Amino acid sequence: MNNIVIKTLLIAGICTSANAHEVWINTGSFELNSDKQTTYSLDVARSADAFIAEANHQVNYLNVVSPTGKKSQLDAAFSGKNKEVFEQDFTENGTYHFRSPVTHVFLTFYRDAAGKKHKIGMSKSHYDELPENSKVERTVEKQMITEAYISYNGFTNPQYNQAQQGITLIPSKHPNMFTVGDKIGFTASFDGKPLANAEFSIKSLNSIYDPDFEQIELTTDDNGQIEFTPSDSGRYIVAVEHSMQLHNDKEADQRSVELFLSFDVVN
Repeated sequence: MNNIVIKTLLIAGICTSANAHEVWINTGSFELNSDKQTTYSLDVARSADAFIAEANHQVNYLNVVSPTGKKSQLDAAFSGKNKEVFEQDFTENGTYHFRSPVTHVFLTFYRDAAGKKHKIGMSKSHYDELPENSKVERTVEKQMITEAYISYNGFTNPQYNQAQQGITLIPSKHPNMFTVGDKIGFTASFDGKPLANAEFSIKSLNSIYDPDFEQIELTTDDNGQIEFTPSDSGRYIVAVEHSMQLHNDKEADQRSVELFLSFDVVN
């Protein structure tokens, strides 16, 4: 596995921009303990800066799996300009899994008549709306899912489903038990198979308080694995991306499948 301490930016032949937008789930804490309060809020938004709400991603609902495996759909309680707010009633003790539905965004990269580069939210079927004499470079369909694990009054083993479609990300230990100085590993799979050479990035809320704190970028090994060692506590988001070329597709030349996971690292 790759192994690094989070303080240094590594570039591993990755084309993902350091200013890429992540879709994240945020809450007051990913570990909740209370004898009285059962309802807690979660935010979902999209932003370039980790956990600083910039745009509502319009996921509308979250898929929830309770500690006993009960599945439900949690609808948004409030939808604002910058984020959506969800309110979950925690009725079982243990670890809950929250996962958004797949969202689709099309991005077209082109040059105008003067050769200046542009990016616009558009599929191939809308090329007629581009300015005259534009030269299209490519159109990408981005499929995105964001997820998080929240433990209420204790921990239970999360139910990872490696057979599900799309990307599955399995941590090397319970996702609510990450600590500073311990190696944290992830195994990524796509449609149930190891996802090798996938782009993997790590951001943290710490970047707001520490100007030297950098985003980390890695690629998964042949077994779909990466590993790093956090030197700071705080809130993190990891993103794994798998890209594929499309042939004779009417809407895009390339598809980018992305999965985002939010979690805390404690001392």
